[in-house]
Parts: sequence; structure tokens; C-alpha cells
Amino acid sequence: MVVSTRRKTGKVKEVKYAEDKEEDDTPSHDIEPTPHQHPGDEGSLSKETGPELGLEIGSSSVNKFQRQEGSENEDEYGISHGKKRKPRKPATPSTKGKRTGKARRLDTLFDKLPTEVVYTIFAFLHPLDLLRLARTNQMLRSHLMSKASAHIWKEARRKINPPVPECPFDQAEPQWARLLFTRECSNCDKNNIPNVIWAHRLRLCHDCNRAGVVLILGAKVKKTFPDVDDVPSLLNLLSWSLSGSSWTGRYYRISDIQKIGAEWTSIKKKGDKKELDTFTMGRVKEVMEIKDTSATFAQWERNRAFQKRKDNADMKESRRNEIISRLEALGHNRSDVQNLTVIRKAAFSSTAQLTESRWNMIRPQLEIAVNQAKDERLNRERQRIVMSRQQLAETLVREYYASSNIKAVFRSRSYVGDIVSSTMFQDVIHRPFEVSVAREDFQEALNTVPELASNASREIQLHLLQLMIAGGAPGIDPSPTGSSFDVLLSVTATFFCRARIDGLPYCGAGELDEHYCFPIPNKPKFYCLSYDHRAGSTVAALLAMARLDPNTSAEQMDEKDLRFCCSGCSNGSSRLVMSWRDAACHAKTVDHSEDSGWELFSEEETEVIREQERANVEDELENHLRNYHSLTGLQDPTTEFQIKPSVPPEPIPIVLSKSRHSRTSS
Repeated sequence: MVVSTRRKTGKVKEVKYAEDKEEDDTPSHDIEPTPHQHPGDEGSLSKETGPELGLEIGSSSVNKFQRQEGSENEDEYGISHGKKRKPRKPATPSTKGKRTGKARRLDTLFDKLPTEVVYTIFAFLHPLDLLRLARTNQMLRSHLMSKASAHIWKEARRKINPPVPECPFDQAEPQWARLLFTRECSNCDKNNIPNVIWAHRLRLCHDCNRAGVVLILGAKVKKTFPDVDDVPSLLNLLSWSLSGSSWTGRYYRISDIQKIGAEWTSIKKKGDKKELDTFTMGRVKEVMEIKDTSATFAQWERNRAFQKRKDNADMKESRRNEIISRLEALGHNRSDVQNLTVIRKAAFSSTAQLTESRWNMIRPQLEIAVNQAKDERLNRERQRIVMSRQQLAETLVREYYASSNIKAVFRSRSYVGDIVSSTMFQDVIHRPFEVSVAREDFQEALNTVPELASNASREIQLHLLQLMIAGGAPGIDPSPTGSSFDVLLSVTATFFCRARIDGLPYCGAGELDEHYCFPIPNKPKFYCLSYDHRAGSTVAALLAMARLDPNTSAEQMDEKDLRFCCSGCSNGSSRLVMSWRDAACHAKTVDHSEDSGWELFSEEETEVIREQERANVEDELENHLRNYHSLTGLQDPTTEFQIKPSVPPEPIPIVLSKSRHSRTSS
């Protein structure tokens, strides 16, 4: 065996090592040649592949090294260095032939110790460490990459726990170690290539996995290698994969096609059919063995990846528990240490062992995060205390309202919250959190509830009066006094909500208190309401027609349950009958001439109208129960429901005789 070495002088020197044929476990035809072999050397590329192919094995990687002047030679197993080294500077005459430091100690390693002792020491290393050691210099590389050192790699591999698969027949020990324990591309030495193509014993990066670089699609073999005969027969003698760039067919290794093509051509030239059959059977057996071992290796790789994830999770958990223990030893609260914002830090996701130097490096950032988590926890605890005190205050205010004689008129929808938000209540709620707050602590604040309720009611009444003034209501003082607010209790104070579908008015304190609409930020409660002077004037005219007091309330008007019709909408024989609420809505939406007026039906006519309205309500109710609730067969559906006075029946057209008694107001 001839191995090329290079000293600092830049000269290439051929060193001959004796080969031990008994320890050689790799067939000679499976050993790829070194880039520095010449066409005339034994085992050269031209002799191995034959002149017919005209292509070189592994040309993409071999030619790359051959183009570099002074590049390091490949070993017998074709293991590359992983990274290119810069060409060394030529040695000066003063340093020529001299070696110092580590290089000299490595050169004298085999002089001071027997080779067997050195090999025994190497056998205790991990195969990955052997690869790194072989890439240290040419002297170690020449020893570790020789076939005589195969037993070193075997011993190193067999000492690994959990065990790794044995080296297959088509791989050398260093090649097998590189494939298993590194993530380098088998063609261009790029790193971090996760997947292995076990059918070809290769790791290929994205660029090298493209068809035509290392692998080739079976359908293109004949066109790419026109000098190769019997391509279909030869492809059956090669291992294949579906891991090419297009995933549309079987992919074969280009170097395998070149190699078997040369052997096939050579055997066919001899004309020995028996030798050809023996070759074919041997290749079929090798392909089957490669297929079987590939499935085994793939399963081992999956198990190894699963175990690695499990080990990483265990190491992370161990590191996490140790970090938490150290932070607790510094006096931090466990809940703060286990906060999500803390344990999501990068220090908790590392698998490295937590040493003192690493702890001192990550401790400042972790303590900052823990202190932030502590502040957030204290804020949450303060908010819970404030919330509990707030709920206690609201309960006391409701109890006070229920047990006192405070009028429930013109109070806001959130009147309890408005009172609790006053200064005296808030002073008690926001007392120091270390102090306990009880019911009696709110007694002084509860004594101010009547005054607070009166002020809130007066504020709402002022807002409603301003709406009436803006809507054109006559006779309202812009600077109202106590008696001016009585107009809000009258039925003539007709307010309309923009969001109400039926368009009926809200009149009086009770209806306004019950009114619910979507709150608008930074706006008062009744921001959705508006006053219409036409509706108010119409209601005032209806009161005069019915000879009722102008200060009649909406509840009193609903109790009378009178019926009216608009003269402007009558066509002589038919009248549209409506309640006073519908009349107010009608006046707001329909613009009549000035001479139009309203008519009031007599008691007898009103009773007839009510009977017809009740019949219509029964029909509508039955349809509603049947269509929306699937309820049928009720004897009297109206007994199951209560008609709300503030929501009168729909206006109905009715034909009455001309002798009916009515009063008209224009």
C-alpha cells in the first residue's frame, strides 16, 4: 500500500506501509482510489472502470480535490476531511526539514510506543473521535485509514452503548463510522444533513440529491451511458431507492452503474457464460442483502432518534430542576420560578450540564425574569383583593337600596357601580392590602348613598331635559329648577331610541329606567335617545281630545287603553286604528299637512276594536308557537303569556258605520 504524506516543506513523500491481509475485511474492488493515483498506477481509475465508460467514479468529489494544488490525499477508504484546508506556505531554508511542538510529538508517538499499544489506546475512543483524530495530520491519517487498522474501529464501535449495527459488507469501517456518527454530505462534505439513503449508504444534501449528480433516474441510464450494454439487466443487479429529486421512479448510484458496467463488459468479452451467471447470482445476492440490511438500519436510525429525543428531554428536565432548585435557594418563590415567562427562557431548553461557570452566566438574566414574574403575581393578588372588596361594597349598596326609601327613578343602569366608584367607597376599597376590610368599614360611605343617588338622578334628568330642548320641546327653561323636572314624568316626554326596531317611544321614569341599550364608551346612559317635538305635540293633542290632565303619566295612559285614528290617513270608509304609542310613532315618521288631525273612538267602538285585536293576537301567537317553538294543541295560548301594556297591538284597518260617535282634533 502506498500512502502520500506531506510535511511542512510542501513536498509530497510516498510512505509504504505493510498491509496485513488477514485483517483486511474489505474487498479490493470496493476500495475507492485516491485522487493522487495516476492512470498508470495499480488499481487506478482507468483499470478499475475500463476505458469503455469514459467517466470517472465520484468525479464531482475527486476532480474537486485534483484541481487544488497541494490538496491532501484521500485514504484507502475514500473518507474526505469535511473542510478544505488552506495551502501551506513553502518552508524557508532555516525551517526546512524541522518539526516542532505537537507535530513533532505526534511524529515520535509511534517511535516511543509500540504500534500495538497505540492501537489499543485508540480502540478506547469513540468512532467519531477516531475520525477527528484521523483528520489531525497525515501521519495519523495514514495509520487510522489503513485496512490494517480496521480492528481499531471495530473495537471502538462495539464499546458503544446502546450498540450500533455491524459494518455491512459493502462499507469500510471508517466509511461506516462517518455515515453513522457524522451529518456530513457524502459527496460535498456539507454538514447538518439529517437523512441517510440506506440503499446507497449515503447522506446527500439538497444539491447533491439532484438527479445526475450522485444518483440518476433509471429511465435515463441508457441515454446517459450509451456504451453500457444490457442496461435493464444491469439495473436489476443494483440497489435502488426512491429518494431522488423527482420521486417519480427508481434512482441508482452513478458510480455503481459505472463499476458494474465495466465488470459486465469485461466478462462478456471473455465469453464465459458460467462466469457471467456466477457474477449475476452474486450481484443478486448482494442486492438482496443490501435491501434487508437497509430496513434494519432504517429501524435502528428511528430508534436512535427516538432515544436521542428522550435523552435530550431527560437532560433538559434535569437541568430545569437544578436551575429551579438554585433559584429557590436564593430565596425566590417557587411559583415565580415556575412562571411560564421564566421557564421559557433559553437557559431551560439547553441540554448542556449546568456547571458553575454556566450558572454564573445565566443567573442575572434569570433573576430579572423571576423578579418580573413576582411583580406580576403581586399585581394579580392585589387585583383579587380589590375585586373582593368591590363586590362587598356593591352588595352593601344593594342591601341599602332595598331597606331604604330611596326612589328608584331616573337612576342609571349601573347605579350601584356609579355609587361604589365614589371617593369614599374607593378610599376603603384601596386601603393597604395587608389590612383586612369588613362590612362595618363601609358604614360611613353608606351614609352618603342618598346624596349620591340624588345627584346621579339629577344629572340624568338634566341630560334628558337637554335632549328635549334640542328636539324642539316648547316651554322648557334652559336653566331648570326643581319643578322643571316634572315634565319628564308626563306622557308628552316622548323619547325614541335609535336602536329600537318597532319605533315605539319611551315615556316616563319607569320606562327610561328599564331601557337597555348597548353602552357607548365615554357617553352617558341615554346617549342613544332623542326627543321628537311632533310626537310630543301629538300626544298632547290626544290628551286634550280625551279630556285628560296634561301631566298624565304613561302608566295612566296605558290603563285608559284608548284608540285613535289619523284623519290624514283615512280614505272615507276605512280607518287605521292605533294606540297612543303608535300615534306618537306615526306622527314622528309621517309628515302630514297642517289641517290633518286625530279622531278618538267611543267606548263601544273601542271595545269592538279590542275584540278584533285579541283575535289577531291569538292567531299570531299560535303561528309563533308553531313555527318557532313547535308547540301545538294549546287550548288558549293567550293564557300562557302576558301582554305588556307598553307594547300595544299592531295598528289594524277597520271599517265602521258613519253613525259612530267620534271627536276630532286638528
